[in-house]
Amino acid sequence: MASLFVIYALSAFADELPESAREGIAHYNEEHFDQAARKFSEAEALDPENPTVRYNAGNAKYRLGRYEAAIEDYGKVLSGDSPTELKQKTWYNQGNAWFRLGALDRAMESYKKLWS
Repeated sequence: MASLFVIYALSAFADELPESAREGIAHYNEEHFDQAARKFSEAEALDPENPTVRYNAGNAKYRLGRYEAAIEDYGKVLSGDSPTELKQKTWYNQGNAWFRLGALDRAMESYKKLWS
């Protein structure tokens, strides 16, 4: 089973997150993924361009088995101006989601982008 890079909430970015995103992180860490997904949705409404919020929303959806929705969130992180470290984690997680959907060619494409 492929592992998933979990929440990207380094202390340097924590102050930049809406309160609902910080609550989402707490729910995620407690493995309450439904609640985490709801909180990240609230955070996205408040800060729709924040790649950390989108990444975490994707992770919560992934953990709920909503792989297509996770891929959509990951795509938004990758199409924006996100930090390199976040993009690398996102390519990896997106690859995992494609793998779960049985799209091995797309999974490999995502994994390969980690090093490009």
